[in-house]
Amino acid sequence: MTARKLAILLAPLTIILALTVALPFASCGANAAKKHGAMTIAPDERRFTVNLSVQTRGGALYVPRSLPKSGTGLVIALHGMGSTGEAFRARGFDMFAERHGFIVVYPDGLSGGWSSPDDTAFFGYIIDGIRKRYRIDERAVFMTGHSLGAVQCHESAVLLEGRVRAIAPVSGPMCADTAALTVRLGPQHQQHEAKPVSVLFIHSLDDDVIPYDGKIIGNIYSVKHTLEFWNTVNGCSDTWTEYPAGQGFDGRIWRGPEATCVVATRFQGGHGWPPTATEMITKFFLGLF
Repeated sequence: MTARKLAILLAPLTIILALTVALPFASCGANAAKKHGAMTIAPDERRFTVNLSVQTRGGALYVPRSLPKSGTGLVIALHGMGSTGEAFRARGFDMFAERHGFIVVYPDGLSGGWSSPDDTAFFGYIIDGIRKRYRIDERAVFMTGHSLGAVQCHESAVLLEGRVRAIAPVSGPMCADTAALTVRLGPQHQQHEAKPVSVLFIHSLDDDVIPYDGKIIGNIYSVKHTLEFWNTVNGCSDTWTEYPAGQGFDGRIWRGPEATCVVATRFQGGHGWPPTATEMITKFFLGLF
């Protein structure tokens, strides 16, 4: 048998072997893409899922009927302990999103809370997924939340390092552990650089769940201590001016070269979500893009 005939006979076998080796790797690549942050949005654009390495997470979504061609904003809204993203939709952001043309994402916390080490990666994949599907202004990504969701806003603003333009935590100051993330504690400790982030604090003086003056259990800072942290990061001046927070609030704003800090202190209202909070937050975010 000549070398030419041998080559012709062996050619199909060579192709089969090549496919046998290549296909598993191609399949592995496809599965890897799904496991590393791929977002799936429901046809009605009311729900979404994100594929993480060991589980699928998701939540509720609102996309207005008309989006600005120049790019829109994205608000990530975090529910409180024991709740869900769908339940947090009742805060009313959908109405303002439709009116002003921005997208709202309501993620679900694991077991109703925000304590998973995957949370920050989850939020990052949400931002990436929404940007791939819609035209998002990179400087118009915002976060808000209530109670534990508010506490998580502070941590995410630090860990996402510049990807979030502003946060609006309601009834939730910063946790001491979040501040510690920005301090070099040793060679095994990963230090994060807190970037300027505009902040709107909304907190009631008579909050008995997370007191205005802080909470020892859980190492929750006071509103004052949290404000000092962000004022330092944002390079704000020591003097404040009045901020139009509305009836029943004392509003104060500290301005920095890149970001501002606003404290809207509610005179009475406990730990609940103030009726005017959603509109106040929307105006604050809209004023930044």
